[in-house]
Amino acid sequence: MKKAPILVMPLLFFAVMNLAGPAASIAGPREEAFIMAAREARVKGDLDKALELYSHAIVSPELDKEGLASALVERGIIYRVKGMHDLAVYDYTRAIELKPDCAQAYSNRGLAHAKSGRYGSAIGDFTRSLELEPGNAMTYLKRGNAYFDGGDLDRGIADWSKAIVIKPDLMRAYYNRCDAYDRKGMRESAVADCRRALELEPDFQPARAALEWLTGPRKGERPLFSN
Repeated sequence: MKKAPILVMPLLFFAVMNLAGPAASIAGPREEAFIMAAREARVKGDLDKALELYSHAIVSPELDKEGLASALVERGIIYRVKGMHDLAVYDYTRAIELKPDCAQAYSNRGLAHAKSGRYGSAIGDFTRSLELEPGNAMTYLKRGNAYFDGGDLDRGIADWSKAIVIKPDLMRAYYNRCDAYDRKGMRESAVADCRRALELEPDFQPARAALEWLTGPRKGERPLFSN
């Protein structure tokens, strides 16, 4: 597809302003309008439009370092959701180069690494994110997942336990820890965690299926626990 000639950019700008709604009309710079419109498109589930708009903002020379880092992190989220994990890693890495203390960029890059099976890299990024933001329960949850998926059940359990201390209503931490406890043969602990997960989210069917299997005769295949 040929690139749009420069002369059509004013028309594109007005289209973006209309998509962004009234808030964009007072947003100021064109790049901010693109970013606001991209966020709105993302909320509406139009990931392709969001990706296009973030990309327009990112190539602009007018964004300052912090604004560019933020836009790269947000575009990285779109790439990750679309399963384009290597592109997400590239954007998060650029964001970190611009803003080395951005805990979110490390955490998000860790998740993209984990989704690609690079658990060592993921754990390193989650660890750096926790150094910058020590009380983040979700990062402990995600690092625990990476440890577990990489075969280290004990460190997975330790991280999920830390997440629970910080955020006692974090259902996923109980559910994931339940899986690890069961694999270690700690059935009572697994059952207790599974029941707690269901107390927090009674309609979470994977936990219900897991509890039935944990407390039943265990006939047939083990249900697939998913973190």
